[in-house]
Amino acid sequence: MTSLDRLKQTFTGARRTIALPLVTLAVATLGAQAATFIPDSASCDGGTVSTSALPDVNGVTGVKIFTTAPCSVTDTGGTGTATINLTVSGGPGGTFDLAMVSFPVNFVFTINSSDTYDIIFYTLSLQLNGLTVQQTSPWPVSAGTTVNSADGENFNSFSYFLDSAGMALNSWTLTLLVTQTDPFNGGGQTLSLDIPPNSIDITGPASGGESPSPEPSSLLLLGSGVGLLLFSKRSLRRV
Repeated sequence: MTSLDRLKQTFTGARRTIALPLVTLAVATLGAQAATFIPDSASCDGGTVSTSALPDVNGVTGVKIFTTAPCSVTDTGGTGTATINLTVSGGPGGTFDLAMVSFPVNFVFTINSSDTYDIIFYTLSLQLNGLTVQQTSPWPVSAGTTVNSADGENFNSFSYFLDSAGMALNSWTLTLLVTQTDPFNGGGQTLSLDIPPNSIDITGPASGGESPSPEPSSLLLLGSGVGLLLFSKRSLRRV
């Protein structure tokens, strides 16, 4: 083997040792799986809950939650209180982007009751990875009301704020509680919850600083790896 052949062999080995890990690391960083809400179970008192996947929105692959049969509870014990509990939970699914701060939970549902006099309260909550539960404040509505989070004048809205940047989504639980108390008439009321299709949506942030974008360090890694490959190829031709 001539000295020229040894020089080419040494340079080729160094190029592979340095450049390929850089390219692999950069591609892996840019190709990380979006946070994906994958439901494992869905239940609701006296009704049926279904789910369907939402498309990726700024790094979050969300989920639609709706009832195919309305949830319904009757206070047969005469306690004066009727409560509907809707719960949807899921397991691991990707990682939130480093730039993401929060994401919205949009909801539209209708609450009815045979007791049209006493006020009904609802609370929507979400918990990720067994951490602190974040929720709306209990909100009062009348029987027959359609609640819509887009109507900020009459109802509350809900956004979940991440505990840390770039956190993994290991588990999640969404809960909607609807309660009505009749303190004077001995109860017996029937409370119902109807969520038409696509009406509780966990989705990605729509705009602004919450939207994920490729990290500058990731782009630098990719550029460095590709640039080193091109430089080494040209240098080898000159030898």
